[in-house]
Amino acid sequence: MIAQADLAIGFPAATILEPVAYDRLTLVHQLIGYYSEVYALALSTDGQWLVSGHGDITHIDDAVKVWRLSDGKLIHNLLGHSHWVHSVLLTADGETIISGSLDGTIQWWQLTTGTKLPQLLDHKSSVNAISLTTDGQRLVTGGNDALLKIWQPQNGLLIHQCSGHLQNVACLATHQQTQLIASGSSDYTVRLWHLQEGRLLKTILGHSGRISSIAITPDGTKVVSASHDCTIKIWEVATGNLINTLIGHAKSIGCVAISPDGQTIVSGSDDHTVNIWNLSDGQLLHTLLSHDRAILSVAISTDGRTIVTGSYGEIQVWRVPGT
Repeated sequence: MIAQADLAIGFPAATILEPVAYDRLTLVHQLIGYYSEVYALALSTDGQWLVSGHGDITHIDDAVKVWRLSDGKLIHNLLGHSHWVHSVLLTADGETIISGSLDGTIQWWQLTTGTKLPQLLDHKSSVNAISLTTDGQRLVTGGNDALLKIWQPQNGLLIHQCSGHLQNVACLATHQQTQLIASGSSDYTVRLWHLQEGRLLKTILGHSGRISSIAITPDGTKVVSASHDCTIKIWEVATGNLINTLIGHAKSIGCVAISPDGQTIVSGSDDHTVNIWNLSDGQLLHTLLSHDRAILSVAISTDGRTIVTGSYGEIQVWRVPGT
């Protein structure tokens, strides 16, 4: 069910690659030695670095951590946030980390040195999600104030403040080529916005629980949402229509990611499992059962052959052999 349907976007052609044999995934690194929850993960496009966002109840380990993927070594433990780090990303050049925290701030870090860069903007409310356009010209943030904010990150200028959600913005994603923002909220809705104008395009209804994670396919034609109602839903951007509902997790789904080739969805749940799905037909391809607690974050590499999962005090790195 949709409202405010009005979206005309040109979509780039999809790239079809050979399928990945996810039933051959092998656990190559188990990153432990800390006790904080892993709320966010980001992989560098060159496959060398993993960045994780952390938080714990004592706030001692509200940190951004940088790992070297070749050997699983912790390179930097970046302290500076005063509350849980719920989102992390890497800039397109792979040189800068941006992190968002429940302390209401967005922080910049130099990846190789771990140096904290000047803080240019303040969301003012707890930051649950951040997304940077591929050209680095717009940063979008969402938080507990139920607002979506669009910034010019170079100088911290607030371009648009977008209202529409009735409760906190829990997750968001951007697609620069189609000028699209997708956001999910505790109000059970998915909303689509115009990136340049900050205008609400559609309100999509269909979930019966909090939207916990959201992603846009690389071609910009579909939005994938994960919810505490234990389902993943795939929506058509142009119409807002429901394409498919993926059912397979036994408990709330906390995180979802789409492979860069647009063929695969990876989801993590409170049922301790990670599911790998074929996006085009919704088929469940493989399930990882190795975590002892809820899955809080997932990430997938550029080639789709490395999957990283985050839980309580543990990160697991999985890879299809031969890569």
